[in-house]
Amino acid sequence: MPRIRASETMVENSGIYDWLNFFKKYPERQYISDGNTAAVAVSREAEDSLDKHSTIDKMVYFY
Repeated sequence: MPRIRASETMVENSGIYDWLNFFKKYPERQYISDGNTAAVAVSREAEDSLDKHSTIDKMVYFY
């Protein structure tokens, strides 16, 4: 998921209104980061799509 920006200027489908609409449609996908860049939280349903190489230096938590 790309970083959500509060701006609507040149955001290429990742502006705040795009994400508000996405989470309105899929409320179960909402997640609030704790800001820990050394950790990645992944839902169990998305476990198979996790790129293991991109998380080699991270702690991965499944929920």
